Amino acid sequence: METILFAEVNINKFSPFGGISFIKFPHFIEKKKAIINVQNKDEYCFAWAVISALMPAHDHASQTSSYPHFSTILNMKDVTPIIPLRSDEQNEFDIATIYNICEKPFSGEDIKVRDHCHITGKALLESLNDEDFIETKKYFTDPRVLNMMRQKGVFPYSYLDTSKKLEQEILPSKRNFEWMNEGKISAFELGNVEEHGEDGYVLEVYVQYLESLHDSHSDLPFLVESMIPPNAKSKIPKLIPNLYIR
Repeated sequence: METILFAEVNINKFSPFGGISFIKFPHFIEKKKAIINVQNKDEYCFAWAVISALMPAHDHASQTSSYPHFSTILNMKDVTPIIPLRSDEQNEFDIATIYNICEKPFSGEDIKVRDHCHITGKALLESLNDEDFIETKKYFTDPRVLNMMRQKGVFPYSYLDTSKKLEQEILPSKRNFEWMNEGKISAFELGNVEEHGEDGYVLEVYVQYLESLHDSHSDLPFLVESMIPPNAKSKIPKLIPNLYIR
């Protein structure tokens, strides 16, 4: 070799995540001081997270030494530690470019983590079998219903607007629902609807926040909206309270 016409060296930092690795928060989350991230060195991240919520620490909240050991408080008999990924699962994880739930692409600042079941210890990169849903099967014995409850996006968040609805064992039948015609819509007055009356309504509305309420509601406006935050690098919609027309 007499001459080198061109040379280019690319260097990338590689930080492999093991099954029991502590994952540091991104700076924009860490600086909010609103989330506790316990620095455990075992595979029981879920247990330490529960303990930090049940028994808040006044100092050094990120250290396991600030809490009683989870085994003295929690019954972990049926909770399985994370099972290491198989080589094909690890490869699928490494090359993934989209979220497996919302199917949105990762942004440059996103950190990929495993999504796993704390009962079986299995990664949710693969489809779990019916026998893996130990607790869920106790309440949904019909295989068709169990299959529906396993699907993402089925939980009726908009319907369960009060804790009392969690006590209901069945939903109203379809024949109890009807579309309102133009006459009923024109005559409808929200203030006349009884809070615990026989008739309820599902409304899709446009909201204009009165300017006279902006100052008094600026800390926490009503009616959060699913939207992409202004000037955000991530394009994932979030539930954001705001004063915009919507």
